[in-house]
Parts: sequence; C-alpha cells; structure tokens
Amino acid sequence: MLITLMDVTSEKLFEREAAKQRLEMLKIEELLNISATKAGQFFATSLPLLLENQSIIDRSLGKIDQHMVRMLFVNAHTVKGAARTLGFKEIASKIHETEDYYSKILKNQVAINSEILSQSIESCIDIFQVYVAINRDKLNRKNNDEKVSVDRDFIEHHYQLLTDITNSDQVSVKEIIKSLKEQSDSLTSLIFEQVAATFEGYMEKANKIATDLGKALPDFRFDIDDISMSPESKVILDNCMIHIFRNILDHGIENPEDREAAGKDPRGVITIVGRLKGEMLDLYIEDDGRGLAVNKLKRIGIENGKILEGSSLDEIAEVMFESGISTAQEISDISGRGVGMNAVRSFLERSQGKIKVVVKDPKGAGDDFYNFHFEISLPVQIAKDNEAA
Repeated sequence: MLITLMDVTSEKLFEREAAKQRLEMLKIEELLNISATKAGQFFATSLPLLLENQSIIDRSLGKIDQHMVRMLFVNAHTVKGAARTLGFKEIASKIHETEDYYSKILKNQVAINSEILSQSIESCIDIFQVYVAINRDKLNRKNNDEKVSVDRDFIEHHYQLLTDITNSDQVSVKEIIKSLKEQSDSLTSLIFEQVAATFEGYMEKANKIATDLGKALPDFRFDIDDISMSPESKVILDNCMIHIFRNILDHGIENPEDREAAGKDPRGVITIVGRLKGEMLDLYIEDDGRGLAVNKLKRIGIENGKILEGSSLDEIAEVMFESGISTAQEISDISGRGVGMNAVRSFLERSQGKIKVVVKDPKGAGDDFYNFHFEISLPVQIAKDNEAA
C-alpha cells in the first residue's frame, strides 16, 4: 500500500483569494454600470438608514418591541429597493435575508433575538462598506456631500463683482441689490437641487423597476415648476419615490398584454405635477393603470381589524399605508411585504411632510377599481439636524 500525503494549504489559500477577487470584480462591474454621481447618491441616502437601524438596536439594550422592528423593516426595505434598482446584488440579497427575519418577528413566527438583530445589521453594513471602499479606492470615485465643486470662472466672476462694488464710490443701492441677487441665484443653483431635474433622474430607476416586473417602460409626463430644494429634502424624496414607483408599476400599471386587450397603449402613463406652496413642495402623482383595488383593500383591512364593513372610500384607501398590508399575490424581493407605502408615510411625517390618497370615480361599471391619485407635501428645505433619513 502506497500512501501519498500532499500539503494543499497554499492551493486552498489561492482558491479563496481567487474567489474573493472574482466577487470584487463583480462589484466593480456593478458599480461601473452606473455613474459616479448615482453611486454617491445611493451611498449618501442609504448608509444613514442602515446606521439608524444599528442605533435603534444598540440603544434598545435588548428591549426591542414591535414598533422598533417596524422601523427597522421600513429602513431596510428602502435600502434594498434602491440597491436592487441600481443592480447592487450582494447588498440587496443580504438585506432581503434581514427583512425575512424582521417579517417573521412581526408575524410572531419567531421571538425577538437582539443578538441576531445586531449581527444581521452589522453584516448589511459590512457589505455596504465594501461597495463604498471599492467605489472610492478601486474606481477613484471621490464623493463628499459636504463640499460643492465650483469652477474657477465662477469664483473669478463673483470676486470681480464684489471688488467693483467695494472699490466704487458711486455705486447705488440698486446696483448692490442687483449684484447680490445675481450671486444668490448662482449659489442657489450650486447648493440646492432642482425638482424637475430630480424627477428626470428618477426615470431610469422607474424603468429598471418596470423591466424587472415585466412591464413596458412607462411614459412620463411632468409638469413641474422651477423649484429648488435642499439636499436633505432630496434625500427624503429619493427614499419615498423608490416605493411609489414600485407601487405604481407593480400594483397599478398592467402588463402590456392586458393593457392592449383593454384598448390601452402598452406603455403606462405616469403623470407628475409639482407646485411650490409657500415653503412646501406639493406633488400630484397619478397613473393610468387599473386603479385602486377598493374591494381587495376593504377585505384585507377588515380581516386585519383596520376598518369596518361600513367604512368610507377614504378610510379604505388609508389601509394601503398600514404596515404589513399588501395586495400582492406573493412575496418577492421586488415587492409584496406591505411595507412600501407605510415607509413613504413614515419618511414624510418624520420630516414634517404628508401623503394622502384622493379617491375619485369608479374605473368601470363595477366598483372594484377606482381612479385615484397621490398628493404629497414636503418641505423644500429641511435642517440637517432634523433630516428624517
């Protein structure tokens, strides 16, 4: 009998290193598929939500209740949705696993285990930070939301304006005001976000959701005033719109075949109107899909004790904002957990905003589906200390 022993330690180490490099290359590919700006925006809006979850768990000192778990669920679901839309597979997958645990807690299928909660959020943050590091170190994408890039010509132009005013003995108050107004307008364009441009940027995310759901790319119709909002307000809007678009495209707009059979254009139409009312951004959002499933919402609401048999249409519509309420037939990593619209209301209310459903007339002869639209109100400027995300 001949026995041969071989030390394969180095080979195994090489295999593990090769596997690690393959995973890193996949992440690099995912990051390169989107612009540096979009990657930076995702990191800036999503990391605070994960850190908030970690803070909730740490501060609880092991005494976590259902309300806290719902907050964890809302934040995790929002980050997962954004990650999935951008194609960050490992982040979306890990958070999906974490969501499953939150879901089981909320359904009383498992007991709350603080150690598991802590480990799961740490795993999510660790993977998130790997993407951040690759984006920064491997791709040399520097992103700092505390700084604004300014062209040298901009600085020189405004320096000359100030110099002309301060060195002149004849300058009038009118000229000073005009100069200051010009500088104010220029700085506004640098510091604040334009709402219309922000929604133009949302189109790509919505198209990705539509493709994932097997829907035709929607036809967007915008009517948005020239409105500026703070970066903090944009964070709130970003987190809300990912859920609203998913709701519209999953529950509202039908499959292309069903739309054609009903005499509709295969592409669904999403209409968004934006107006400035005082210091609030008012948004009107509507789609030409199947409408609000009133009877289904009513049945689910009664079963869950949220409404009564004789509840009004407005009361029935409010059911969609309840945590854990969904009209989806099945749960997937895209939708079906009943947390999306609850997350929207949560984000808005925490930033002094609000959302409501305006129910109108029935879609057809029956009363199963009704025409409706969303109305959102959000402050155009939110102080960083009070930022909801």
